[in-house]
Amino acid sequence: MIRILQLSRKLFGRRQLLHTLKSRELDEPSYHKKPLDPQIVSLVKKYDSDISYSSHIELNKKPLTYKQRSELLFELGSKAFIERLNKARESEPSVLVEKLIEFNDLKQNNNTAKTVIDEVEPTTPLVRETVIAEDEEKKAQLARAKLKILTEMGLRRSAIEHEIQSFPDNWMEDYETFDENDLPDTQYGTPDPKVPFSKVPCHGCGSNLQCADPSIPGYLPSELMSGHERVVLKRLICQRCHFLKNYNTALKVQVSAEDYVNMISQIKDKFALAILMIDLIDFPCSIWPNIIDIIGEKRPVVVVGNKVDLLPQDSKDYLNHVTKRLEDALVEFGLSRANIKHTCLISAKTNYGIEDLITCLHTIWPNKGDVYLLGNANVGKSTLFNALLGSDYCKIRARNLIRRATSSLWPGTTLRMLKFPIARPSNALLYERRKRLMNEERKQQALESLRRSQIFTGRTPEKTLMEHIGLTYELLPDAKEENEIQLTDAPPTEKYFNEHHKSFKYGKWLYDTPGVIQHEQIINFLTSEELLYTIPKLTLWPRVFYMLPGQSLFLSGLGRVDYIGGASEMRLAVYASEKLSIMIVNTAKADEIYRACLGTELLNVPRGEEKRIQEFPPLVRYEEKISVGNYYDTRNKSVCDIILSSAGWVSVNLPPTETAHFYAWTPEQRGIFVRKPALLPHAAHLYRGKRQKFTPAYAQKEPTEVKH
Repeated sequence: MIRILQLSRKLFGRRQLLHTLKSRELDEPSYHKKPLDPQIVSLVKKYDSDISYSSHIELNKKPLTYKQRSELLFELGSKAFIERLNKARESEPSVLVEKLIEFNDLKQNNNTAKTVIDEVEPTTPLVRETVIAEDEEKKAQLARAKLKILTEMGLRRSAIEHEIQSFPDNWMEDYETFDENDLPDTQYGTPDPKVPFSKVPCHGCGSNLQCADPSIPGYLPSELMSGHERVVLKRLICQRCHFLKNYNTALKVQVSAEDYVNMISQIKDKFALAILMIDLIDFPCSIWPNIIDIIGEKRPVVVVGNKVDLLPQDSKDYLNHVTKRLEDALVEFGLSRANIKHTCLISAKTNYGIEDLITCLHTIWPNKGDVYLLGNANVGKSTLFNALLGSDYCKIRARNLIRRATSSLWPGTTLRMLKFPIARPSNALLYERRKRLMNEERKQQALESLRRSQIFTGRTPEKTLMEHIGLTYELLPDAKEENEIQLTDAPPTEKYFNEHHKSFKYGKWLYDTPGVIQHEQIINFLTSEELLYTIPKLTLWPRVFYMLPGQSLFLSGLGRVDYIGGASEMRLAVYASEKLSIMIVNTAKADEIYRACLGTELLNVPRGEEKRIQEFPPLVRYEEKISVGNYYDTRNKSVCDIILSSAGWVSVNLPPTETAHFYAWTPEQRGIFVRKPALLPHAAHLYRGKRQKFTPAYAQKEPTEVKH
C-alpha cells in the first residue's frame, strides 16, 4: 500500500511538472522554431490536463540540449523574470499592434494628401508637383509598411497552397493552337455545345477530345479545339491532363462508377490476361472485392502489390512476409476462386520489380492475348503503364511514338483505356535479355556489398528499394528512318502513332484501364490539398507511443483509436504519412477536443474554411469492440494492425500473455479492419528509440543492421 501511494505521488508530481512545462513552453518563444498560432495555444491551455501529446507542438520545438533546457527553465522560473515578463506584457503593446497603428496613420495621411491635391489650384504647378512627389513617397511608404505587416502576420500562401489553388491566366499559350486574337471570356475558356465530339483520344487520359461540356472528360476550350484538323488534335491533351502535368491541379469531371464497370466488363468474353494492382499502403481497402464477378473466374490473373518501397525493412525475409499477408487478404475478400497465376511486389515509382514482372509475363503469357491493368484508383496503374511502355515489353517501333499516360497522386487520372502494342521477342532476343539481366544482377550484388560495408564506416546506407529498367533491343538507325516515314500519316516533321499500321494491326495490346474508388476508401472525401497531406511519398517509419487505458489516439481528423482496457500499458506504432498530425488525449474528453481542434494544425486534415470543416463527414465508431492478445513469448513483436482506411494503420504491441481492447473510428465508419499477423511485426521494436522526456512518444532510430 505504501509503495502504491509513493508511486501515485510520483506520477502526480510528474504530471504537475509536465503541465507547468507545457504552459511555460507555450508562452515562451525561445522554445519554438516559429511562433505558435494563438488559437492553438488557447486550445492546448484549455485542455491542458486532457491532451497528453501533440505532434504539431512537439515538432515545432527547438532541439535544445538537456543543459540548455534546464538553464532556460531556471531562468523562466525565477520570480524576477516572471515579474519583468508580466510587466512588459501589461504595459507595452506588441510590435504588430504598433505597426498596424502606424499603417492606419499612414493611410489617414494619404487621404489627407489627396484632399490637399484636389484643393490646389492648377495655376501653381510648382506647389502641385511638390505635393504629388510627397504623395508618391507616402504611397511607397504605405506599400512597404503594408507588405511588412502582411509578411509578419503570415498571410502569404504557402508553396503547396499556391501550387494547388493557382495557375497562370495565360495557360492557353502552352497550346500550339492558341490564337492571340481569339481571347476567351473566362480564365477556363469558352465551351461550345454546337461542336460535335471528336474521335481523337487525349493521350493523357484516353478520353475523346470535346469542347461541349467542361464537366465531361476530354474537355478543351473551343478557342483551342474548334476548326482544327484531326492531325493537329492528335498532338493535344485535354485541359484536365494539362493542369495535372503542368500545374499539379486537379479539375473535377463527372464519371460514374457504373461507366467504369461497363467499360471493364467488356473484357469478360475476351481471351486476355489481367494484372490486378493493389496498393500495399492501402490494403485491404484497395482490393476490388467484386472484380472476379466482372472479369470471370477463369480469367488468368497476376496480382501486383505496388508501393513496396514505402515499407521499411523489419526483417531479412520481410518481402515474403508481405506477400503472404497480401495473399491472405485476397482469400479473405473472396478472390481465392480467381485463377491467380503469380503474386509479386513492385514499386512503379522506383522501378523495383518491374524487370521480374516482365519476365513473369513473358513466361506465363507469351503473346497469347491482350493484357489489362486493373485496380482501384490511385494504386499506380498509370505509373506502371509508363514504366512498361519504356521497357522490353513494348514494341520497339512504338516506344517513342506513344506518349506517356497522365500520372499523378489525384485519384482517377485515367478516364478511358490507354494502350500500347506488346512486343513479341524471339528466343534469341529472350536469351540476350536473360544475359543482360544476369550482368545487371552481378552489378547490383556489388552495390549491395558496398552498401553493407558503409554501415561500419558511419555512413547511412540506402534503404529504398530501387532498380533500373534496361533495354535489350533498340531500333536500328535504318529502321528509325523507316519508322518516321511509314508509321505516320502526317508530314515527316509531325510524328504520331498509327495503330492501323501493318506492324501493329494484328498484334496484342496492353490496356491501362480507369480505376474506381471503393466504399471502404476515404480518398474521395479529400480535397487536392488534403491529398498532399494524406498520401505518403516517403518511407513509412513507425511513430511509436506509450498508451494507458482511457486514452485515445487521433490520426489527424481521419482516424481515432480508443484504448478502453486490458493491459496496464502498451505501445501503438502509427504507419501513416509524416504530414498527418497525431494527438493523444483522454477518451472522456475526446469528442469535445475533436470538435474544438478540427480544422487547426492540431488535427491538420481536413483543412480549409469553416464551411469545408462542417461538410467533412464526422468520425463514426465501429460497432464491434476490437480485442487482441499477445500469444508470443516476447513483446518485441507487434500483435496485429488496426487499419484506419486510406489514412494508414496502427500496430499493437503488448506485453506477453496480455490482452487489450480497442474501439476504432473513421469517417462514416469506412475501412476499419484488423490484420493478423501484423504486416511489419518487427518494425516498431527495430526503429523505436528512447522515450522522449515528459511525452508518451519514442524517438526514431535507424538500426545499423537487420538481425531477424
